Amino acid sequence: MARKDIPHPEDTRAEFNNYTEKIGLTELHPRELEKRKKFLVNQINIGFDRIKRKEGPTQADGGILAIPTGLPERITRGAWDKVLPGTIAVTAEIAGTNWKFYTASKTNDGSLDLSTPTILTYPDNERKVTYEEFARRLAIPLAEKYMQAKSVSGQSEDMPLIGAISLGFPHENVLSDESPDIDAVFLLDDAGKAPKEWQIVDWDPKEKRSLAGAVRAELLKLGVDNVQSLVFINDTSAVSLDKDAEYTAVKMLGYEFFPNGNVGGSGTNSTLRGVNTEMGHSFWPTDEIFERMKANGWTQNERAELESETGQYLALRLAAGVQILGEYGFEITPDERTAKLHRNTQEIVGDILRSAENDPAYISRLARGEISAEPVLVYFANRVLTRAGQVYGIMYAATAEAMLGEREPEDVPAAMLTEGSVIHKGHLIKSIAEVTARKLGQPIRIVEASGAKGVTYLAMAKPYLQETA
Repeated sequence: MARKDIPHPEDTRAEFNNYTEKIGLTELHPRELEKRKKFLVNQINIGFDRIKRKEGPTQADGGILAIPTGLPERITRGAWDKVLPGTIAVTAEIAGTNWKFYTASKTNDGSLDLSTPTILTYPDNERKVTYEEFARRLAIPLAEKYMQAKSVSGQSEDMPLIGAISLGFPHENVLSDESPDIDAVFLLDDAGKAPKEWQIVDWDPKEKRSLAGAVRAELLKLGVDNVQSLVFINDTSAVSLDKDAEYTAVKMLGYEFFPNGNVGGSGTNSTLRGVNTEMGHSFWPTDEIFERMKANGWTQNERAELESETGQYLALRLAAGVQILGEYGFEITPDERTAKLHRNTQEIVGDILRSAENDPAYISRLARGEISAEPVLVYFANRVLTRAGQVYGIMYAATAEAMLGEREPEDVPAAMLTEGSVIHKGHLIKSIAEVTARKLGQPIRIVEASGAKGVTYLAMAKPYLQETA
């Protein structure tokens, strides 16, 4: 028996659009864009006001988590000039599926050179580990890259290990004058669950375990006893410290700049003036598609978040939308011609999930028509991506407004340093985000940046930051 609110073939295009808007399968209209921007600006202001009161990170007050990192907002030119050419670091990017490890060196012309990364892939069934095993998975490739760097560079056995780790898990940084490290203490729930299906199975929330200490212990077991420093920072904070991207934005393109870094890949986040906002976990209006994802077990989140409409959730939103409509059978006329899903929709949902798991760019390729599929499925994919571009645009507009105040569309664009394949390679997402932000009164430009470079700049320059401040 069909639901009364499911459009029938004879219904008008407007009625169909009203229904897909209701469930969350269409673009956001101007009033809704403005409403969501104000909602997010308010959350940012609550978080930064909490910091001024020197209160700890929380979302119980309705604000963003807002974790002060204690890190510098920028790497000064004076500190970087003190780093000797030929200085070598081992750099890592630790996130959900892929962990990347590089060797990095300062060149004679003062630039930073990163090697081709070694990539370790962890599928979902390998993401439940003990704390010691997590540290070991970090230490082994760090030690291997360090040994290779010593061999290739011809440097003496006394060459120290400088570890620069961009960490894509919620944590607090611990800095001390007595330690050369920038340590990390995980911020996990009581069960030790982290984003992207990771879990520390022996987690005790009462303990404040040092990740630097755990990795140093594992390195020592591997025979690496000359560790100068281990620097762990949030992956988004790392993006904000990429001096190459800042130079491009300010000196070459003439954009307005304030210290910021953004991630728009499988996850979504922003760092603003040295504060890790955990923006992807900000409060967000729910819709029927999110509730279906939750019911299907496709998300761990109990409530809708900004991140629920971006990154790793894009193909899942497409699948949930098709599932909702297809349960009852439907014909639609999005382009004034009858368009049908000619296969069982559960079969299509299965294809979407399998394709997205094997190909992170699947939904963009589908939207561009690079994959053979029913026209209506291509139509839906474009709707999901358009809406995602708008959500990113809301995020950029809200952060710019909270940091710079109200501006005019004709003002010099603010540079938003950003890393992530969804933003930079997703079908039309970058341009839609920039257009959306401008419509919301905040001209911005998205500038590609590298968290691997940012954390390496920090790790190498750290000994000289205080003396050149």
